Amino acid sequence: MSNPDPLSAYDILGVAEDVSEGDLKRAYRRQSLKYHPDRHPDDPEAGQKFHELTTAYELLQDPVKRQALDESLRISKSRRARLASHDSKRKILQEELEAGERAAKKFRAGDVERAAAASEKLAKAKEESKRLLEERMKKLQSHAPQSRADSRSSATEPVATDTPLRIRYNASKFPTLVDSSSISAFFSSFGEIKSDLIVLTRKKRKNSGGGDDVITALIPFISSIDALNVVSSASQDRFKGMHISLLSKGAGTSAEG
Repeated sequence: MSNPDPLSAYDILGVAEDVSEGDLKRAYRRQSLKYHPDRHPDDPEAGQKFHELTTAYELLQDPVKRQALDESLRISKSRRARLASHDSKRKILQEELEAGERAAKKFRAGDVERAAAASEKLAKAKEESKRLLEERMKKLQSHAPQSRADSRSSATEPVATDTPLRIRYNASKFPTLVDSSSISAFFSSFGEIKSDLIVLTRKKRKNSGGGDDVITALIPFISSIDALNVVSSASQDRFKGMHISLLSKGAGTSAEG
């Protein structure tokens, strides 16, 4: 049986995102008693519902996982707001397009000049509507903008998903993590990774006198939940000495190994 989608944990328990710890416990107790398997021994759906309630409650009880969940919800809401704004602009253009078409039908055959002007406006409206639609499709097909600079540059690092994982470490502490393949293999146990989109930069530490290099990498997980699980596992010994964070536009969730 698979775990419920962590992004629906608040909905599963029927609580708001700013719910207090006390209200969270009361909500879980009320719901779990309602669907407890002992009360419904012959109802497999009740058992599944009880499992989902327990999993959601345990997730929200963990401060690190709850913080990561709230960040994912914030990013998701922001993206929906951007798309809604985009749809609004496209709707206005569509209305102008339809108005132009209606006006064009009223032109008399002999009014060539007015018909030509209306035709030009109609063509521009169609082109703009097509452009907005293509932009929206690109946003839906890609999780984030590509890099504007060479991967060796320390300026702007590309983002491959809405919540890509960002790691930083000294080369001497992780001598086997030297390229995209080794990094992908190191984190593959958490979930599927777009290995061909991993971006890695390597630069000398300032004032190190020619010492250790600092490596920074962006790891695009297919699922943002897998990236969140890496952050929540940052205290494990395997990550000791590595800074791990979720990179997002305007905010981030991080942990130190």
